[in-house]
Amino acid sequence: MINVEMKLDEEQMNYFIDLTNPDGDFAHRGLNAILRDIMMLGYLHRHTHQITLHNEGVDAEYDEEYQEYLDKRASNMKIERWEDTKHD
Repeated sequence: MINVEMKLDEEQMNYFIDLTNPDGDFAHRGLNAILRDIMMLGYLHRHTHQITLHNEGVDAEYDEEYQEYLDKRASNMKIERWEDTKHD
């Protein structure tokens, strides 16, 4: 398994969080929530994190077809989005 590491500038993250706050210049609740979640992962620096995607009732931990789809997306293959295709 490959470990992926992200190094983010805390000051820049705070700036982007402030920008996307409801009273910010680029207010966006969804984006702000994602940024806050990423920041929390940084605060929890002593823990190991794993992000598991799911879509339309399938989970990357359990569904082999979805795992193959994610592998293709990770390889930058030009494929349709999961939600735009039919599945067994």
